[in-house]
Amino acid sequence: MVCLLTGAAGEKPRVEKRQFDATVMELERLREWLREENCSHVVVESTGSYWKPVFNVLEKSVTVVLANPVHVRNLQGHKTDRKDSEWLAHLLRHGLIRPSFIPPAEIRELRSLTRQRKDPIVAGARERNRVRRLLEEANIKLGNVLSDGVDHTTAATVLGEIGVAMTRFPTPGHLASWAGLCHGNHESAGVQKSGRIRRGPTDPAEDNRRPNRGVACAGNHGST
Repeated sequence: MVCLLTGAAGEKPRVEKRQFDATVMELERLREWLREENCSHVVVESTGSYWKPVFNVLEKSVTVVLANPVHVRNLQGHKTDRKDSEWLAHLLRHGLIRPSFIPPAEIRELRSLTRQRKDPIVAGARERNRVRRLLEEANIKLGNVLSDGVDHTTAATVLGEIGVAMTRFPTPGHLASWAGLCHGNHESAGVQKSGRIRRGPTDPAEDNRRPNRGVACAGNHGST
């Protein structure tokens, strides 16, 4: 579901909603419609990996803003695809969405390659640990001569996740927070509530959260 809002930010916008499938042909139809309407900004909710086909098709035509579902959550009991898309467009139109980090195309390709290596690497490590335990049971110690270290593959994995432009992370603390390595801060009425460590970025193939609720667009007369 796509909701298009056009008009000046201080005026009541023109609202138009259309339904598009997630096929390449349908997304290309969406792209042409947005071009005809002079749409400059699009916001997509980052649930699972469902946003990626939309982003890949629209990336070179409009500015795509990836929104964290936690930050743009709609009122409970009022959630439908149509309402969610209009709510996202409203937030985008008034500059109330903090964009999620999307690395450049070459870094995304590197990330995809390093994540594809994950399963065989994990399987290999599991097998090495099994053999190491068997050898240690036979009083053969390999721990002093074998180590993994940080090689070029590990460095590529790190770059694939965070890229090379550190301006996205003003401080080391921001990077640690993005990676899910520090406690949250949730205080209300002077009471410190749960500050559990949130889940950091993972392989989208492992993310079984609900599909994307909708795409929202803001026309160039009132977008931010």
